[in-house]
Parts: sequence; structure tokens; C-alpha cells
Amino acid sequence: MAEDTGRSEDEKLRSLEDDADLLGDEPQQDVLFQVQMSVANAFLGYWKVLLYVAGAILLGAAVYGGYDSQVRSTQQAGHEAVARAEQGLEELDPEMSEDDIKALFARVAREVETASEGASGTSRAFGFVRAAQYWMQIDDAEAARKAWSMAAAVQAPGTIGWTASIGAARAAADAGDYPTALHLIQAAAAYDGLLGEEAVFTRLQIEVLSGDMAAAGRSAQEIEARFPSSGRIAEAKSLAAGSAG
Repeated sequence: MAEDTGRSEDEKLRSLEDDADLLGDEPQQDVLFQVQMSVANAFLGYWKVLLYVAGAILLGAAVYGGYDSQVRSTQQAGHEAVARAEQGLEELDPEMSEDDIKALFARVAREVETASEGASGTSRAFGFVRAAQYWMQIDDAEAARKAWSMAAAVQAPGTIGWTASIGAARAAADAGDYPTALHLIQAAAAYDGLLGEEAVFTRLQIEVLSGDMAAAGRSAQEIEARFPSSGRIAEAKSLAAGSAG
């Protein structure tokens, strides 16, 4: 009986050793995959931040302007149409169910899009960005992507144009359409200062997600060259080198 027990234990040990031989001494991890997953998690988590930051930027842009005086009245009419469409949000009530709230946001988003279609220039881009933000609030990624794309197509100047460009690029990347994302982010990456730095870093993230580490390396070098005081240089180099840390 003791011999049988000993033999059984020996067989178990050999079986475990065989398994270890098949797997290797340590399971081999796909480093690039780990990096991509790390970037994807950060990328997706950033959406809510973008939503609120862009909203604040756009509110300031809408109030303080910065538009050419010759088209101010036209732009103002477009903003007023969007504002009227957004008045539906006044129906929000703390007692509403989640489904009712989502239905309200969807209705307002559609009305904002309708108002934006009749606008032109910066006010058109502004309206579609607002619609995209409402779609994002209710997690309708496809509708948000379409609205972002409409906003980016305007190629508006200033912060509204930057927001449309980077928003559309991120939406395309979330959908796995990396070529379109990289095309859409070109406009935002051309900006100077913090906006340009944010866009180039986002482009680097998209390049990592797409598996193009050579392009990611060039983006890391661009960040260092164009924004030498950036606090993201080390992180950019780490991602481009294929390190999740």
C-alpha cells in the first residue's frame, strides 16, 4: 500500500514536471500585447476626462469667441440654434429612471445634430462636438463616432477644431479603425503648445495600439523635439520601446 502511494506521488510529480517542460520555466508573456493593453485601458479611461475638459473649452470658446468679425453673426446664429436644441435638458429630473435619462440625452443629441446641419463653419463643428458628447454620456459609441466625424470634417480653427480632430481620432481608434484615427488626428497634432503635445502623445498611443512601434518611436522623438519641457517624454519613450511600465 505504501509502495502504491509512493508510486502515485512519483507519477504526479513527473506529470507536473512534464507540464512545466511544455510551458517553460516561466510562462512567456507577449510584451507588446501587454503594452497595447496598458495603452488601451488608459486610452478608454481618458474619454470621460476628454468629455468634461472639452466641454469646458468649448463653453469658453462659445462665450468669448475669437471668431472673425465678418462671420460673427452667422456663427452666433448657429450657436443659438444649438443652444435652443439643448434646452431639452431642462427636463432632466432626479426622479427619472436611467432609461428615461438616456432617452432624453438621445433626443437632445439628435436635435443638436439637426440644428448643426443648418449651421456652417465653427458653429457647425461646435454643434456636432456637443452632440458627440451627449452620445458619449449614454455610451452610444457609434452615434458619437459619426458626430465626431461630422465635426472634424468642418476643419474649424482654434480649440473647437482641435477638439473635433482629437475626438474623432479617439472614436475611430476605439472602433479599431487605426488608419482613419491616424488621419483624423493630423490636424490636432499640428497645434503648438499643450494642445499639440496632447495630440502627438495620443497619436503615439494609437500607433502602439495598431502595433506600429517604429511610428511610435518617431512620435516619441517628436514630443522630445517639439516639447522639450514636456513631462511625458519619459512615458512616451517607454511606450515606444515596448515597455508597459
